[in-house]
Amino acid sequence: MPPFRKPHINKTIIFDLDETLVHCVEDIYNNPADKLIKVQFPNGEVATAGINIRPYAIECLRRAS
Repeated sequence: MPPFRKPHINKTIIFDLDETLVHCVEDIYNNPADKLIKVQFPNGEVATAGINIRPYAIECLRRAS
């Protein structure tokens, strides 16, 4: 077995989502968004936010899983 392969060692990978795998769309009325999500703030206010998913982000996460 090659020295770099150690199946008994668990590894963790961390992805930075904000502005790396997804990008926030500030003006959802004038700019298209891939997904719209509801965000609830601590004061109870609810806002709709748009996000764009970066190219290949979903494929990357699927392969990593």
